[in-house]
Amino acid sequence: ATLDPEGNLAAAATEAVGSAAAGAQRTALLVLRPSIALLRREFVKEELDGWLREHARDSGLEFQPAGAMLARSELTPAKRVALAAPILSEVAEALRRELSCDHAGTLSLASKPFPLHDREFNAGLLRHLLRHWRLRSSMLHALRNTHGEKVGFHFAFASFYQDGLVLPAACGVAVASLRYIHPGAHALAQPLFGLAISLWATAFLEAWRLHQRELAALWRVEDLCPSRPGARLAPAMGAPAERVRADFVGEMVISRVTGTPELRYPRWKRVLKLGVTIPIIMLQLLALTAVVGLLYGAWIAIHLSAHYKPIKSVLVCLLSLGWGCVVELLNFGVFMKLAVRLNCWENYRTDREFERALVIKTAAFLLVDGFLWYFLLAFLHIPFGDELWQFALDRRDFDVTFWREALTASVISVLTVSLLWQPLAVVLPAVLASGGGGGTQTGARVR
Repeated sequence: ATLDPEGNLAAAATEAVGSAAAGAQRTALLVLRPSIALLRREFVKEELDGWLREHARDSGLEFQPAGAMLARSELTPAKRVALAAPILSEVAEALRRELSCDHAGTLSLASKPFPLHDREFNAGLLRHLLRHWRLRSSMLHALRNTHGEKVGFHFAFASFYQDGLVLPAACGVAVASLRYIHPGAHALAQPLFGLAISLWATAFLEAWRLHQRELAALWRVEDLCPSRPGARLAPAMGAPAERVRADFVGEMVISRVTGTPELRYPRWKRVLKLGVTIPIIMLQLLALTAVVGLLYGAWIAIHLSAHYKPIKSVLVCLLSLGWGCVVELLNFGVFMKLAVRLNCWENYRTDREFERALVIKTAAFLLVDGFLWYFLLAFLHIPFGDELWQFALDRRDFDVTFWREALTASVISVLTVSLLWQPLAVVLPAVLASGGGGGTQTGARVR
């Protein structure tokens, strides 16, 4: 169907969905193409909003829209999606209301509109990434034109980061080689290399900020947040503000800035909910720290056992594999789901606020179950093992070689589990679903 500024598209779509439900189809896919008239109207509205903000206090000026005669080819795919997205959301809401009345219980409707991807461009992007070791500038700009500024900045940062890692990687190989060539020089070079990495990280972030603003100027993106390397994007020419999450629940108030009604959630309510969320997270972190303590005790028991060294190595590998499975299960099966539920309960207004709170919650879990164990081994137990062994157990048989080899085996085992876990987590449910499919479904779904 064509999305025009005028005409009852929701009624026509409902009629099409009803005919699909009456037939043997299980899923009806509604494909909408925004008309050039609608795109021009939305573009002129953006122009007018930007003109009013810039010339609100100037008198005697007349607004002259440049988008009244705009051609479809002059708009990038990402821009067309951005212009039509608010109208698509209104159409989806109208469809949901009509379907809930006419086909209650037999149809379900997707909650958000999904723009179609350009398969030809995606295939060309994949070929480009396979043929070249870095993303070229021309492909980066084409990527932005197709998928928008947010995806463009993501790929730009990944490419810039890859280029910036070349020098530290070469220096790291040189420092590691000194360990076998000249151990004395290696002992001096390793702390200097750590200091150099800290300085490099600072210089890299500053260089990325400059590169980011160059891209922002080319892509006509304003409102970049200068306090951190991530971009806070708001398209120029009067683009709409960040959309409210579909799950957000708030009170309708009049905005002091725009003077229009908008949903707001009282801050004191979220503060009270954080008073519940923070203790829950702290209890989980304490429980996870206790598990790390049990793992530490198991390694000490293996070290003190009378088994031969190969058997100890096998026991360490098995224990590390089990720890890797526990880490993956806790991260993606427990902690991530709990963090998402807590985030939804805290009721954040925008996707940016939601993602920021989710990152803070998950980072705490990853810090404990992914790095605390290896931090204790590499920087506490192995360097000061003799003193700890004598102080805690009153023994002098600390074997530093065992612990170094155990640390290496544990890192390899956990990385192996993490590399295999993600593909299996995606493939196995699909295989089980395809093998167990065959039942009949009633009704239809609209996507």
